[in-house]
Amino acid sequence: TAAVRLLAQKDARRHLPEFCGMLVSEKKLYTKLELCEAIVSCGDDAISPLTGLLGKIGSNQHTKPVNADLGKKSFPLPRDIAARILIRLGSAVLPAMERILDKGNVPQQSEAIDVIGHTAWTTGDMRSERTMLDLYARTHSDLIRWKIVRALRSFGSEETLVLLKSASMCSDIVMKREAKRSLELRGK
Repeated sequence: TAAVRLLAQKDARRHLPEFCGMLVSEKKLYTKLELCEAIVSCGDDAISPLTGLLGKIGSNQHTKPVNADLGKKSFPLPRDIAARILIRLGSAVLPAMERILDKGNVPQQSEAIDVIGHTAWTTGDMRSERTMLDLYARTHSDLIRWKIVRALRSFGSEETLVLLKSASMCSDIVMKREAKRSLELRGK
């Protein structure tokens, strides 16, 4: 932990590849937290290496739609550590996340949706809304559709409202509950 802190203070960008590699294998909590701080200190330079780690660290990512966080009145915290770090980098990550939605695999897309939704929620940057709506229209993955419905609570267009209202009337109970929650939280 101390070594990571010292290396980050000296020249974090130079050690970014090592920090990201360590993030994958490190088991100790405080060392992982220090790695997160070191990676965040690299700013926009960290976006590309972190994007490659989405959905690959740990096993706590969602793999199917679940009735989770239904009583929570804020945006749900992403479970993927790479996603959590990317969110801390702010709106600068959105173009990279949009590319993942266009060309990534389902685990990557799932985590990128969390990043986009949380970033839009906290920054008010709505530029990724169209990409999310397009993915919703073309995907066959229940997980991706559910994640998008969760994320759409951060966006305010009429098209998003129509999609959420439609999802709130579907037969899938998990999707229906999530859509209703998103509709309730849209006003923040």
